[in-house]
Amino acid sequence: MKKCEKCGKEFEDSMQSCDACGGALTEEKPQETEEKTFCIYCGGEIAEGNTYCTKCGKSSVEAGKRHCIHCGTPLKENQKFCAKCGAKTNVVVVPKGVETATEKVTEKMKQVNTKKTKRICIAVVVVLILILLGKTVVPQLLNSTEDYLAAGDYTAAYEKAKPEEKEAVLKENLVAVLCADVKEYMKVPDSFDLRKVWCDLEKNLVVIEAGGENSFGGVVTNYWYCEYDEDEKKYELVTSVSDLDEEEIYTYLDSADERLEKIWKNIIRGEISETLDKKDIGLDDAAIDRINALNKEDLLDDVVLIDEVKELYPTEENA
Repeated sequence: MKKCEKCGKEFEDSMQSCDACGGALTEEKPQETEEKTFCIYCGGEIAEGNTYCTKCGKSSVEAGKRHCIHCGTPLKENQKFCAKCGAKTNVVVVPKGVETATEKVTEKMKQVNTKKTKRICIAVVVVLILILLGKTVVPQLLNSTEDYLAAGDYTAAYEKAKPEEKEAVLKENLVAVLCADVKEYMKVPDSFDLRKVWCDLEKNLVVIEAGGENSFGGVVTNYWYCEYDEDEKKYELVTSVSDLDEEEIYTYLDSADERLEKIWKNIIRGEISETLDKKDIGLDDAAIDRINALNKEDLLDDVVLIDEVKELYPTEENA
């Protein structure tokens, strides 16, 4: 910026003379600000070039050193008069062991920083704990037994279930695993549709009624017979029948193996019919819907049998 020497009007740097009075323009120079230094002990201003405060005599470059405030002569510790000019130094004797003002401030700042650091560390730990709780404890508090069953998490469902609900959870887990086996024997596994289930644990058998597509695209229903295997120590799929009507045996037309197969299947049909007539041993509709949902979400094959299912297995007394 430029300024007119006569009228004081300001102009851009490109202008050569004042358009108001015709005066010459001079370039304005920014005013230089003088940096001032102040004593850290008394707050007095320290003149440029001085290494000590002329108010209290304390050195600004060497801690603990003092100067005469009149002539600048260095003073010894506790010296009351200047040896050069004889002026009184107004010394303040600081007893040994007592901290100076600056030392106190420094120590106080260290304490504040230490406390601040501790608070930050505590805050970080609290946040981490809250995150951990959010991933573990909170879901356990918010999720119900049904939520875990719907997700196929039978371990969590069993832990969450009330004492009177635990057996139902184990039965549903057992049936889900057996249904995954049933799918493998169907012509079109993806068409698996669970209809009904009967769990006759007194006779150590489970009957599963399930529908599915056959090789021609039609929908058929089969009864799958599952029984506890003493050797394998678990429930396994044995066979299936499409209906419960006793199959006729032809003595002269059927081979010996065919006759034995029909006799065995007729026995199975009788066992299934007897099981279906029993009350209060079926899996409820909600459990059946959950298992079908797991199948549609491709989660049924991932279901595993939890250890607690062994509580449903026969003991040596009732085996």
